[in-house]
Amino acid sequence: MLGNRIASLRRGCGISQAELAKRLHISASAIGMYEQGRREPSLDMLIALSQEFGVTIDYLLSGKPGTVRDVTALHRLLEDSFQNPAMAKSDVMSKEELVCHLLWALLE
Repeated sequence: MLGNRIASLRRGCGISQAELAKRLHISASAIGMYEQGRREPSLDMLIALSQEFGVTIDYLLSGKPGTVRDVTALHRLLEDSFQNPAMAKSDVMSKEELVCHLLWALLE
């Protein structure tokens, strides 16, 4: 169930309903209703939730992890990112910056 996945992801991130609501610019009661299955998030909210938790919308809706094609695409992006001159700067990217870069590339 979508609500259970939202609650599980939120707890896994160690944040409260109020904190998640603040990050998404909605009320804590809306988060509670999503988690209880009393309300369905809009498409825009599904996108925001997937970005907040770093999962696909497909995972939010179905509970199924990414496909082999997703893993292959991520692997290719990792290889390309290390060969990209812009990424070959002397300073090392943080893990967060690398993940952000890869996620944006996957969305393009």
